[in-house]
Amino acid sequence: MSPLTNRPALALSAALLSLLLMTAALPLRAQTAAGPEAPPPLSLALAGTPALDSRSLNEALQQFLAATRGDKAAVQRSQQAWERLLEQQPGNPLLLSYLGTTLTLKGRDAWAPWTKLQAVEDGLAQIDKALQLLRPEHERQQVLGSALALQVRANAAQTFLALPGMFKRQERGERLLKELLNHPALADSAPGLRGSVWLSAARQAHKQQQAEQARVLARRIVDQALPQAEAARALLKELG
Repeated sequence: MSPLTNRPALALSAALLSLLLMTAALPLRAQTAAGPEAPPPLSLALAGTPALDSRSLNEALQQFLAATRGDKAAVQRSQQAWERLLEQQPGNPLLLSYLGTTLTLKGRDAWAPWTKLQAVEDGLAQIDKALQLLRPEHERQQVLGSALALQVRANAAQTFLALPGMFKRQERGERLLKELLNHPALADSAPGLRGSVWLSAARQAHKQQQAEQARVLARRIVDQALPQAEAARALLKELG
């Protein structure tokens, strides 16, 4: 019998729905709010490699965002877009992390439990590889106003925390989230990334019945008018 049949299958479906809602709050949404007519002026060049074409990167981001909003066709297009970019820079951790999340979203849309499992495992393998490839220079390399390394870790932490316990990623997700909260560069990161990390931490604190910590983080998001302010207000209302 598949490990994702019956009750575990429902847990995976719920986790992937949670991932869908979570990913919509990732920093890319805030950074691309101007729409496809205004591609972000960025370069993802690694040492010794050519810079990526900003138009191709923007297209990948747009397809990714459409995928997180439930567009099933966009999931495949997003996967193909990240894979094309990775042909140019196969060792780019940020590209790998977004490919990994896209594959996890592919699991969200799969019908058969075993197909869901395979897609999620494939996505996690890409995210693990992205984390392993992080180097000190990625702590300094700025992409969309934030350190590349922070974005990779944030993507990994939120994905890990969204998955059910059978994947055994909760502890690592919590550890990554704690590292992000304590990272000195977080305060100077792009508003979308800061809000994404703080909202994830607030929700995790709420889940662990640490209401006061959850309130502190949620209020910080609201006070700074970050892109996740609406979600933070909803959490504060839930906390009472």
